[in-house]
Amino acid sequence: MNPIFYLINGVASANALLLFVLLFFRKKNPLPNKSLSITMLVLAMYFANSLLMFEGITEKAPVILFVVQIAAVLYAPAISIYVFALLGKPMRKLIPVFVASFVIGLMPVYFWFEFSQWAAPLKISFFSGLIHGPYPSEVTTYSLVFYSFQQVVFIFLFATILKIKRKAKGYYSDFDVSKLNYLHHLMLMLVMLNFLIVLLYSIFDILFVEYVLLPLIVTAIYTFIVFYAFKNNAIFTSEQYRIHLKTTDAFELFSQQKKVKTETSSLIDKTLLAKVLHQDKLLKDPHLTVGKLASAMNLQPAQLSKAINEELQLSFFDLVNSERIKEAKKRLATDRNFTIEGIGFDVGFNSRASFYRAFKKYTNQTPSEYIKAFTQVETD
Repeated sequence: MNPIFYLINGVASANALLLFVLLFFRKKNPLPNKSLSITMLVLAMYFANSLLMFEGITEKAPVILFVVQIAAVLYAPAISIYVFALLGKPMRKLIPVFVASFVIGLMPVYFWFEFSQWAAPLKISFFSGLIHGPYPSEVTTYSLVFYSFQQVVFIFLFATILKIKRKAKGYYSDFDVSKLNYLHHLMLMLVMLNFLIVLLYSIFDILFVEYVLLPLIVTAIYTFIVFYAFKNNAIFTSEQYRIHLKTTDAFELFSQQKKVKTETSSLIDKTLLAKVLHQDKLLKDPHLTVGKLASAMNLQPAQLSKAINEELQLSFFDLVNSERIKEAKKRLATDRNFTIEGIGFDVGFNSRASFYRAFKKYTNQTPSEYIKAFTQVETD
């Protein structure tokens, strides 16, 4: 076996194992960290098994191969638990995913039983195919079912996040606070990665994909995912996760209340709304929700959100962020004591990225382009 295969799979296994240890053995560790760490353990086992096959160890102890295949089925449920834990959604909605995973997990169990009945020459031929080719049809069939199932689960999770993001525009002023942007990008990345793996299997030699491309791509992607999770404060302590769940619980209550028909005619005193947002400085709160604004106006959150939708033809998200951008434009034109990013934070945005994204959305310019255009007008 080519030494490069040892190197690539060894690094991939060690990296995944390191990420597992980093996530799983943290102090005061909540469910999201643990479920994400399980995905890393599954990857570590998968690539370690490749090393054991190169050394002929798996051929002498075939149970290793089938245990790894069974463990791989835990991947989609672990990702599902991670996403639902961050969304604050009840795990019972994932029962179909758990049941389907169990059924698919029976495939390697059944094949393990069939394999045990084979004659020695057939077993030797099977393991030779795993390393040198042609790849055994049984493993190819299982891989097809496995990746197809994963793709269905990932698309389901992605669609769930998009659905919640649409509702959340009536409650949150910043999706970074609720981790919705983070989850959106995470699941989009996993959907694309899973599709890419299937595409590579159909284009290139299976052995080249299995032992070279797959470990390289997966290692790069998952190292980035963990880095991205830390960057977005999606790796919690127990206390941080408890606070996060308070936010998701409040949003869930808001969603339930909004389903109840309420009278919204002339609920909004626009003068009071402007006063509360600007003079009471709620606009500068990066964690502002419709609940906080409703409390300041002596209204129910669902009532206020619905009234904003119907009377102003805006979502709460767009109302708050458009007002923040109006304030930012004034500051960018006159305030030379702050940086662009400093102004973004000062008017209520939680990150540079969310400020720039909103500024582009509402002005069709970047902050730098706006300053340049404003300066030219003043000069002329």
